Amino acid sequence: TESYLLRCNDAEYSLYVDGELVTSEYEVFKGQTYTITYFAHAGYNINSVYINDELIKDGTENVPYTINNVSKDIVVNVSTIEKDSLVVAFTSDHGNVYVNGELLTVKNKMVDRNASVEFSIVSDQGWIVRRVLVDGNEISAINGKYRISNITSSKEVEVKFEITFVNSCGICTVDNSGNLVVAHGDSREITITALDGFVIDFVSVNGEIVKITDGKFKLKAIDSDKDIVVSFKPQKVSLFKRDDSSILYYFIVLLILFVLFVIGNVTMKIVRKKKKED
Repeated sequence: TESYLLRCNDAEYSLYVDGELVTSEYEVFKGQTYTITYFAHAGYNINSVYINDELIKDGTENVPYTINNVSKDIVVNVSTIEKDSLVVAFTSDHGNVYVNGELLTVKNKMVDRNASVEFSIVSDQGWIVRRVLVDGNEISAINGKYRISNITSSKEVEVKFEITFVNSCGICTVDNSGNLVVAHGDSREITITALDGFVIDFVSVNGEIVKITDGKFKLKAIDSDKDIVVSFKPQKVSLFKRDDSSILYYFIVLLILFVLFVIGNVTMKIVRKKKKED
C-alpha cells in the first residue's frame, strides 16, 4: 500500500492523529481518512494552524480537522504563543477566599486573558461579608458565589466585612464598613439585637453608659480606642402574655366561679339561719 508522511513543526503543542500522539515523519496511507487534533502545552495558546499551507484555525485549539482520501504528504504547521496571564488581586482581611472551589493561599490569582473566575468567601468567626468590590464596583453573589467573566485586564477584588459581636444573649453589629480600625474622627453606628427572651440592660463605652434608641447608638468623631460593653437581662413577661395564657385564663375563671359559689353558699346558710331564728 502506497504511503506518505505527515510532517509537523517543532513548537509548544502536541499533535494527535485519530487520537494517537504522533511526532513528525508519521506514516499515513494513500486513500485513507485521518482526523487531526492539536493541543497547546501548559503556559501556551494556539496562535494559528496551517495544514498543507491552508489556514485551518486561527487562535483555536482542540478543533478536529479531517483529511479525506490522502493522496500526498501532509504538512502541519502550528504556531503557539505564551499565555497572556492577568492578575486578580484579592483583599480579604477577615475571611478565606475560595477560587473555583480551591482555597486561595496567596493574594494574587493568575488567570488567562478572557477567562472567568468564580469565588466564594468564608468569613472568620465574628465577621460577615458586607460588600464585594471589583475595581471599586460592587458585585452580588448568586447562590453564595461571585463571578468575574471574560477577564481582559487585571482586577482588584476587595471584600469588605462587618464585625458581629455575639454572646449568649444578643448580637451586636457595626453597620458601616465594619472595620475594627477606623480613621481618626470617623463615626460608626452600632445596632444591637437581643435574642428571644432577653432585652438590653445597658451599653457602656469606655465605662460610660450610653443611650440606646431602637436598639442603636452612634459613636461620633472617634478620636481614641473604644471599649464597648453590652449587657443583656432576661425579659420580664407578664403572665397574661405567656404562651400558656389561655390556661391561665381558664384557671382564673374557674377560681372566680368557685369564689362566687362559696360566697353564695355561705350567704344562703346565713339567710336560712336567720329565718329559723325569726
